[in-house]
Amino acid sequence: MDKYRAILSDYFSRHDFITNKIAESLGIQRHVLYLLKRNGELVRIRPGVYAKGDDNYDRLYEIQLNRHRLVYSHETALHLYFPNLFLLETIHVSVPKGYNTSHINDDICFHYVKPEDFFDDIEVVNTLHNHPVRVLSLERSLQDILCNKQP
Repeated sequence: MDKYRAILSDYFSRHDFITNKIAESLGIQRHVLYLLKRNGELVRIRPGVYAKGDDNYDRLYEIQLNRHRLVYSHETALHLYFPNLFLLETIHVSVPKGYNTSHINDDICFHYVKPEDFFDDIEVVNTLHNHPVRVLSLERSLQDILCNKQP
């Protein structure tokens, strides 16, 4: 078990999260992650995603981890472009129409986009924890906010 702890310690010195797939590529089986979670050394964020035992992790990066068709939009995108401008109250994401969001239990506001328009204007921005996440462009985010405002 100490061998696995050393591998994970080295990995967590550079990353905040580990997935089952990454752990298996490092030679750590899923049941080892489960045992470390049971001992309180890891925290299970959601199925297949673990973090160190502390609560200091990047939630925006975690939400997008293993969800490749989820893109931050609206006010959340503005927060990522200008983090000191305002506090983030609700997380807004855009997904293609037909994307099953029922399995996502987080408090997230979903916006559905036509699949043919979905991949237009996607950029990569770093979070406050310096993790890359996908966001809609600044212009499109502003346009979406203005179009969705109620009179």
